[in-house]
Amino acid sequence: MTVSPRHIAVSTDASVWHGDCRLWVPAMKERPKLIFADPPFNIGVEYDTCDDCLSDDDYLSFTADWLKACWKKLDTNGVMCIHVPWQIAR
Repeated sequence: MTVSPRHIAVSTDASVWHGDCRLWVPAMKERPKLIFADPPFNIGVEYDTCDDCLSDDDYLSFTADWLKACWKKLDTNGVMCIHVPWQIAR
């Protein structure tokens, strides 16, 4: 299931979005100076919006897709932070 991005917070300096960044980050007009990603971890969590039990190859492909989308849009002096649980930080 694909979910449209939700704008869940905004201030004069920042915006927080929730959704599949592969779909909406490429269309962003601005180049963010910070991207914080908290992706599905492929450890079997039951989400309503994505499959968290992919094969290793499918998960690596999914991960490469969203990383590329974010990296291409990130400001040249920007920072990307990725939340990774200990289960997959091998």
